Amino acid sequence: MAKETRKGQRCKRVRLIFLTWIMSVYLLIMLAGFIIADYNSRRVGFGDGSLRLDISAQDGELIINAFGREKYFEIPDEVEKWTGRAWHILPPGVKAIFWMYEYECEASAQITKQIND
Repeated sequence: MAKETRKGQRCKRVRLIFLTWIMSVYLLIMLAGFIIADYNSRRVGFGDGSLRLDISAQDGELIINAFGREKYFEIPDEVEKWTGRAWHILPPGVKAIFWMYEYECEASAQITKQIND
């Protein structure tokens, strides 16, 4: 009888962990859906396909545009050195994905510029 209660408690714990994990995944998927819907509605409604949160780095500064407010933060030298080292240890396939995405963004901007002119 004691074994059954231990087994029952163990199954309840496993079910609870599994349920918690599934709910977390559902919440992340729902959040991604909200972000995609926001992006598409901005693109269709305003002709601007930007997100409400835009983060970019240029000339040693981190630029964060959140809800129309821009903030500039200086990137410390230690962080620049660390990111450079992290970039060098990435596998070539991962680097290629980043490069393709960068050039795809540049190409799409040029194509839309040519279409609008």
